[in-house]
Amino acid sequence: PSLVGSEMCIRDRTKQQQIDSLHIELQQHRADLLEKTNRPLIKGLIRLHQDLAAKAESLKKKATDVLDINPFIAPYAEFQEDIEILLDQYDIQPFVESEDIFNAKRQQGVKNVKTQEPLLVGKIAQRLKPGFIQGEKIIQKERVSVYVPDHDQKKPEAVVLNKSTSIDTIEQRISLESENGK
Repeated sequence: PSLVGSEMCIRDRTKQQQIDSLHIELQQHRADLLEKTNRPLIKGLIRLHQDLAAKAESLKKKATDVLDINPFIAPYAEFQEDIEILLDQYDIQPFVESEDIFNAKRQQGVKNVKTQEPLLVGKIAQRLKPGFIQGEKIIQKERVSVYVPDHDQKKPEAVVLNKSTSIDTIEQRISLESENGK
C-alpha cells in the first residue's frame, strides 16, 4: 500500500510539472503572437514619428523671414510627443548612440560622406533619425551618415614608355614627348 501511495505522489508531481511547463509555453506563445501582431503598428508609429520630424525640419529650412513658422511647427512637435507617449506604453524608447564611432549593431548608415581625413573615417558625420528600442531589443536602428575614405583623390601619375622605363620628372616627359613627335 505505501508503494502505491508513493507512485501516486510521483505521478501527481510529474503531472503538475507538465502542466506548469505547458502553461509557461502557452504564455510565451501568447507573448510572441502579440509581438508579431503589434510589430506592424509599432513600426508604422515609428515611421510617422520620424516623418513628422523630417517635415518639421523641412519647414524650418524653407521658412522666410516674413513667415513665422512656429504656429505650423508646434503641432508637429506635439504630435511627435503623443506618439512617443504611445510607444512608451509598449516600453519602446527612442535612442541615440552616445559614441561618435559608427556601431553597425545599433546604427544604420544611410549616407556616406567622403573624407580625405583618415581620423574621421568610420565616425558619424550626421545623426539623421533616432533609433527605437524595447528593453534590450532594437526595433529600429538609429539612422546616420558616416565618413568614408575618399578614394577618388588625384594621385600623381607616372608615365610609362615601356615595361622597363618610367619617367620621373615633368621635364623628362616633355623632352621625351617632343622627341617622339607628340
